[in-house]
Amino acid sequence: MPEDVPDGSPGPEAAARSRHELDAVMAALGAMPELDRSAVLMRADDLPYDEIARALGISPAAARVKVHRARLKLTALGLGGS
Repeated sequence: MPEDVPDGSPGPEAAARSRHELDAVMAALGAMPELDRSAVLMRADDLPYDEIARALGISPAAARVKVHRARLKLTALGLGGS
């Protein structure tokens, strides 16, 4: 392999930044009520709101609200929340 091929792996600064972001997301999720955390994590796995509602024993409308509010909390902390 030629020596002038750039290394595509993240450098130490990018790796540290990613680790810091992951730690912040985990802390934010850990601070949420269990139902909110469960709802947003299930939605992140692309579960439909009807399935989330059934799993949590709440209405689909309540599942949507929980996901929305959890995402707002993550966004307010600068953590995305998609």
